Amino acid sequence: MRKFGVIVFLTVLLLGCVKKSSTLKLIQQKGFIIVNNSDQWRFIPARSMNSGNCFGDLNTDNLSIGFSFSPSSCPNSSYVKRTFDTLTIENESMGFDPSLTITPVSIEYEMDEYPKINPKLRSNFRGRVAGKVLEYRYDIFPIRIIDVNPLFCLNKRPSDISECACTHRDDDPDDYLFKICEYTKMMDRYSDLPCRYEIRQISEDSINAQLAIKVELTCCYLGDIAFFDKQTNRLLKISYGPK
Repeated sequence: MRKFGVIVFLTVLLLGCVKKSSTLKLIQQKGFIIVNNSDQWRFIPARSMNSGNCFGDLNTDNLSIGFSFSPSSCPNSSYVKRTFDTLTIENESMGFDPSLTITPVSIEYEMDEYPKINPKLRSNFRGRVAGKVLEYRYDIFPIRIIDVNPLFCLNKRPSDISECACTHRDDDPDDYLFKICEYTKMMDRYSDLPCRYEIRQISEDSINAQLAIKVELTCCYLGDIAFFDKQTNRLLKISYGPK
């Protein structure tokens, strides 16, 4: 009898899980990913989108309520980041960078069919952009982004997106920057980090009780650090600097 009760409990539990997963809703939309003085990205849906020139679609009346998300949850985020255009926020006097970083995209994501929206978390933006007053709103709720495809209907074009080239340099005889570049591109093909790195300092250190060469880099935030095997000059590890 006890065994039967356990089976019933497990069956109910599994059915509950199936029921819960069936509430996920797959959504495909076109709109704008916007970054404004924040580490978070916002997707703002557009009711219509001109595939040739979507400046006119960047209009308050054409935008729906969007959502905020972390760039790390965006597939191919480094490629998407390279497609961003920068638009000026006109007559800005709020004390922060008066620019709007933006790219038009087609996005596919999953979310609960009835998301729990907290009105206290809803945020608004209002500013004068491209000669007109632009307003949009976004909430914070759980979503899972499946795919993002830039539409290239503002200023940026596909031909503008190039990969950072890994090159051997005369001022880097041990090829530290070249090896870091190759590793970074293997992890993230469109990362722009290799083109931003310069060597700040080289010193001896150890990692996991192994003698190493510590290469401190000029980017990013407080500075990234690469460790190389002292004997072979093989790249062992890259530590990314905190913000």
